[in-house]
Amino acid sequence: VLKDLLNLELVGPFEILDDALKTCKTLPNMHLHYRYYYDTPEFMTLIRTLDKSSQFHIGYYRDSPDELPSFVASNNAIENNRFKLCGDNIFAAVHLYARAILKSNNKADVKTFISDLENYAKKHKFSLDETTPKINARKKKINCTLLNTLGMVVPCENDIGYRPVPFTKGSLSEILKKNIFSPCIR
Repeated sequence: VLKDLLNLELVGPFEILDDALKTCKTLPNMHLHYRYYYDTPEFMTLIRTLDKSSQFHIGYYRDSPDELPSFVASNNAIENNRFKLCGDNIFAAVHLYARAILKSNNKADVKTFISDLENYAKKHKFSLDETTPKINARKKKINCTLLNTLGMVVPCENDIGYRPVPFTKGSLSEILKKNIFSPCIR
């Protein structure tokens, strides 16, 4: 359904579950499998578009490698480095994507798919909301906002952890410009 209706493909961990990588002559480095230019190490791609002119992808974002994913986000690496929050599970992300497809192309089968997905999520108690209490709780823990707009959560234990830079973005930018454009001392 994802491939035919939404032009999406399950990748990454789903390929391992499907044994799709057994046909490869050389196994790919799984840490770099389906990585895109702006993906941070915390991001793992789960779904990608089959449209060759796009690098749209959806994946899990983990604040810590030993924890369950914090949320699901999407990005189109051709357009920019900004990720969009898509909810706290893969069903919410697919639902959001399908609703966007429906806005541009009012197909009956997409409407049926969305309705079926909503019924499935309700039956199995999956939230299809973009913002959930879990995501709101994470937003309160964010230490700094990154260029990708997702934010970084790093606990500070025993004075070890993230510390904010003691400059504003503007003053830091000025300091860096002075260093870049200053004459070299030889």
